[in-house]
Amino acid sequence: MTTLLPRPPVRVGTDATRNGDVGRKVPLDGARPFSAALHTERRRWILDLRGDLHAYSVIALEVQAQQFVGSTPIAVIFRLRHLRSIDEVGARCLVRLRETLEARGSPVRVTGAPAAILTVMATIGGERHATI
Repeated sequence: MTTLLPRPPVRVGTDATRNGDVGRKVPLDGARPFSAALHTERRRWILDLRGDLHAYSVIALEVQAQQFVGSTPIAVIFRLRHLRSIDEVGARCLVRLRETLEARGSPVRVTGAPAAILTVMATIGGERHATI
């Protein structure tokens, strides 16, 4: 008789041959690497998220967020057009970041999010987090 074991948690490691990402940390389960790029545009912070925002990658988002959370309140845009997937941990991180920024007086707008991403965010943070 064969016993199926539960799938191990997502591990992150360096894989120099997968997808040509030499020296980059990539998830070993086949998920896309996550990146968070932060820049300013017309007196607004733009946070551009790419790849898969999951439990293993929220630290990259939190590091970028530290750069502007304590700054003078200005508008913030979360660009999610290139975000491929999100899990509950990633959604909680985004919802918490949005609520922190808004509490400090920074209006936050979400743009380009696929419907599946908005559904997860609404499930975690309520309907107002499902709007673009």
